[in-house]
Amino acid sequence: MPEAERVQGPAPRARVPGAKGAVAWWSQRTDKPVWCLPAAECGELLAEVGAGLLIVEDLQHLARRDAEALCQVLDQRRACGQGVILTSGRAVADLRHLPRRLTSRLSAGLVVPLWPAGPASRRRIVAALAQRWQLP
Repeated sequence: MPEAERVQGPAPRARVPGAKGAVAWWSQRTDKPVWCLPAAECGELLAEVGAGLLIVEDLQHLARRDAEALCQVLDQRRACGQGVILTSGRAVADLRHLPRRLTSRLSAGLVVPLWPAGPASRRRIVAALAQRWQLP
């Protein structure tokens, strides 16, 4: 059985680039851990998550049977003021396999669409990384 991934320190292991930035930002401001869970496996793992930031990645892969557990965790974390970041490759409206109880909670949060960088932006990113890593 997989384990909840507890991420601490400056080396984020989240798979989603935006989540990696959130892990780095969080780690600079607090010593509380970050918990990164793949949605496809999060049902049983949610019970392992403690205080800190919870990141559940790829909600489009969340099984319907795990939706209620996620709803409960979202409600508990909201009541306690605990941070949550949820990522999805689809818009909330396209997560039709999930119950309305969950999608209404997702819609109530801050939804930020992210698009891939264009060619010019990718060139600047590659140039900046090459310079940082001292590549020719």
